[in-house]
Amino acid sequence: VYMGKDIKYPTHMDEKTIENLSKYEDVVVGKTMTANCFYDNQGRVDGAFADHTEEDKFTFLKKLRDAGVCNIEMEAVTFSALA
Repeated sequence: VYMGKDIKYPTHMDEKTIENLSKYEDVVVGKTMTANCFYDNQGRVDGAFADHTEEDKFTFLKKLRDAGVCNIEMEAVTFSALA
């Protein structure tokens, strides 16, 4: 969100990079949701300000899983921009 507007910046990892990384046993290829904070935007209820319930969290996580998201973090968009 920038100045009250929901702005989306699509990022795509290079196919060769994905192919090379997927050779490692502990690498999962899938969608990553990048959040701009550690707690609320990731659905966590253990932060200082959690305005949602545990049920809200699991509803959100199910929605992400149904969309193919297998990871939530803050750095992936930067790494994919550099790849």
